Amino acid sequence: MFRRFSPKSEFIRNILTLMTGSSISQTIPIIVAPILTRLYSPEEFGIFALYVSITTIIASIATGRYELAILLPKSNIQALNIVGLSMVFSVITGLITILVVYFFNTQLTSILKAPELSASLYFMPITVFLTGIYQSLNYWNNREKKYLNLSKSKVIQASITSLLNVGMGFQKFGVSGLIVGTIIGLVFSVIFLIKTTINRNLNVSKTIQYKKMFALGKKYSDFLKFASVSALFNNLSSIGLPIIFGIFFDNAIVGLYYFASRIIRLPLKLIFNSLSQVYYQKATELYSNDKKSLLIFTWKIQLKIIIFITPFLVITSLFAPYAFEIIFGQEWAKAGEYVKYFAPFILSNSLYSPVSSLGSILNKQKQMLYFNVCLVFSQIFIIYICNDHFNFEFTLLIISIINGLQYLGLQLYMRKTLKFIISQENLK
Repeated sequence: MFRRFSPKSEFIRNILTLMTGSSISQTIPIIVAPILTRLYSPEEFGIFALYVSITTIIASIATGRYELAILLPKSNIQALNIVGLSMVFSVITGLITILVVYFFNTQLTSILKAPELSASLYFMPITVFLTGIYQSLNYWNNREKKYLNLSKSKVIQASITSLLNVGMGFQKFGVSGLIVGTIIGLVFSVIFLIKTTINRNLNVSKTIQYKKMFALGKKYSDFLKFASVSALFNNLSSIGLPIIFGIFFDNAIVGLYYFASRIIRLPLKLIFNSLSQVYYQKATELYSNDKKSLLIFTWKIQLKIIIFITPFLVITSLFAPYAFEIIFGQEWAKAGEYVKYFAPFILSNSLYSPVSSLGSILNKQKQMLYFNVCLVFSQIFIIYICNDHFNFEFTLLIISIINGLQYLGLQLYMRKTLKFIISQENLK
């Protein structure tokens, strides 16, 4: 009987499967957020924001971005070897991070003006390594359309992380409580994905070979040369923004901005992360078989995003200051005020983010690198100029508008490129 109500489109079914897990995993942090804001101060969230930003940026290149290539080969044997290659890079990056933290700890905390971050930096290598492993397994499950496993892994991670954050907050662990909870949640999530992957692929040890990994590494070397550097700058421009703010503003402001951004992005991640994963798998198929359908498919998705997110951001911008004060406490009201200043950036970023894999599919890694470098340097330039003449809110608004326009330009470029490829094929 229930099959009658099941969506007929496989694409919609896959999104709903991921969204089920994502909705639970995103709801849990929202539920515990009012508790966390009473257990941790804005300054502690500021230090945590710096930690998350740094580890996320490093982790984004931990795999050499080879995880993006897992969906591309037709052969599962080749795809599994790319998974192995991604994991090897994760190990190497984790080891390099250990050396950097050990030898340059003082210099890093000095640049960031956050001596309180010193002890926390030693947690970075394990976080980077685990994130790289998770990303590799995540894309393999995406390739296999095992979206239920991905949903379960997200719920496991969110549940354990939130439980430990609250528990360690009551025990007055400070920033360490936020960091350790995050790491342990990631550990359990990775263990779950490893277990389910090995159960489905009992011959993994025989399939993955160093010669094959090396050959595939050369074949998809653009991901390492361009996509990894591009991802580095892309994360610097979004996730790494608290790092840049931390150099010019105090930790309390960084903490308020990070918390506001996190709360607003959580419900959006519920939809867009799931959409992004399923889009990449579907778009890869369409690019091989029917590029015109890919163009139409992409535009329809973005049109629906505009219809959904515009009223959401307008309403949120108007009521966030009051809602934040009531729900999270009086000292967090300022975080709610920041929402209206970065709303334009969230709009344009949300429009592009779910279909961002189009750059990889069109083999435009080099162009994506140029774009992300410009994005980061424009932010640094704006903050540097505005810091001496304007307040944080105005600086945030200018960054949001300029970066938003840059993302709109990128979308037009990708659309024009795909149209050109279609026209060239029609001439043949």
